[in-house]
Amino acid sequence: MGLTKTAVLGWSRTKVELAADAVVLDVGAGAWPNAVATIACDRSLAEDVHRTGRATKVDRPFVICDATALPFRDGAIDFVIASHIAEHIDEPEEFCRELGRAARAGYIETPSPLADYLLDEEYHQWRVGGGGHEIRFARKPAKPRMADWLTTRFYRVFYAGRDTGAPTYGLPGGLIGRILGLVLFVIRGSLNRSGLMHTRVQFGPDDPLVCTVDRSAEATRRVAIIERGPQSGFVEGDRAVIERDAATRVVRYPGWPSPRFLVDTWRAVGWSTVVYTFFASEQAVVAAVFARVRRRRFVVSVGGYDVANVRVHGYGLPTRFPHRLVPRVVMALSHRVIAFSNAARVEALAAGADPERTSVSHIGLEPRFVTAPNGVERDPDTVITVAYVDEVSWSRKGIDRFVDAARNDPHRRYILVGRIADPVLTAGLADPPPNLVMTGFVTDDELRSLLWSSGVYAQLSWHEGFGVSMVEAMQAGCRPVVTGVPALIEVAGPDAVLSRGRDDDLRAIAAAAASAPADRARFTRWATEVASMDDRAAGLESALFAAT
Repeated sequence: MGLTKTAVLGWSRTKVELAADAVVLDVGAGAWPNAVATIACDRSLAEDVHRTGRATKVDRPFVICDATALPFRDGAIDFVIASHIAEHIDEPEEFCRELGRAARAGYIETPSPLADYLLDEEYHQWRVGGGGHEIRFARKPAKPRMADWLTTRFYRVFYAGRDTGAPTYGLPGGLIGRILGLVLFVIRGSLNRSGLMHTRVQFGPDDPLVCTVDRSAEATRRVAIIERGPQSGFVEGDRAVIERDAATRVVRYPGWPSPRFLVDTWRAVGWSTVVYTFFASEQAVVAAVFARVRRRRFVVSVGGYDVANVRVHGYGLPTRFPHRLVPRVVMALSHRVIAFSNAARVEALAAGADPERTSVSHIGLEPRFVTAPNGVERDPDTVITVAYVDEVSWSRKGIDRFVDAARNDPHRRYILVGRIADPVLTAGLADPPPNLVMTGFVTDDELRSLLWSSGVYAQLSWHEGFGVSMVEAMQAGCRPVVTGVPALIEVAGPDAVLSRGRDDDLRAIAAAAASAPADRARFTRWATEVASMDDRAAGLESALFAAT
């Protein structure tokens, strides 16, 4: 085994064993080149005030160069050291590429994201994370005023008694000052050696340097999307629209305000210029409060259970106290409220939304079902509905009425598409009529075939904010039968057949089934226009990025 030398690297005092005759390059050596470096380089010999406040030290072979264009052949350097330089680099991809090209192995150390946040050296361009042989750069976002005030004071305390080139607190004289200085010295040294305050990356022949760069903070449009699951297709559609024109970060609500959710939301809000969420429910409270604290624009889209107030069924947050306060607080903190139908806007206003800040933008749906599948023939007397059926939706979505219609209309075929919860299967659907087909979950292609083989879509709900499944059925040319729910009448349009009550369902279904085949194309056109993705994109553009 050959002779070796121990290199002590960076402020963290990380130790690495190197060959005694290794060619070691210290990049950005400045006033403190590493003791084991055989070559030092920096971009200037002039004083570099923001890094050290001292003149560059030249006591060994020294090269003046840019770290993103090192003047060395491939693999000419045995080991490269880049200590507390990467966070300053304009182009970190090129910097890492050059280190990996010129050196066979190396070590990179930067302040950790925690250290950079707490100490907030404003001249750092990047927050750098990682470990092993992977390094991650993220452009630093602007800090809120309160955080800036707190971290400035933390810096002054952390470096009290030291001349760092930035304002710090002085220490008292005499024994007390010496004791405080010693305590702070031990604290700083312990933190440095613990690794908590530093990102440390080491690469070599078997573990090449991997670099990723997140420049999203450079975007002028940055949207934090706070989602609650499971996601509906129209919510995913909103996200896709926003992602076309803005950098996004998505935080998923886990069902309760967990510490991880709170931290992730705080970070996403701080990074963003706009915060957006769908539905004014629990996740929106956190998002709205954080957006106000961090002075970010907050926009919420409403129109479902969040603003519904159907007291006869006890449905909707506004029907219960203190739950009714949730949408009221969220909408009060919002810069804009988007209702996804005119009917939903009426409910939002009743729940406390400001009419001056509440607009209407219909849900946008991709025209997934407008093309007929090969070999499928339509039966005008086939009636279909789509829903996830549980104990609530059994009546709310009108599945109970749909099943009754099938039982009383044996000459037509009825199709119920969607998962069915066990309690409903063992109760309301324990003895289904023979002309009722229950498909369970189906794929999009299977649903397309079912819709195109049907003539009537029945939406017999007692509440809807829009009627997504109904619109998708109309894309496939089904004529809708709807109840007198305002949103359904609005969205289904002039070709809808209205059922005025449970006793009127069969008459409405029969009238819809008698529609001439030529009408089908008109249903498709209406459905495409009423849920236009372009119109939804325009509505989001106005709400998210308008000046007021």
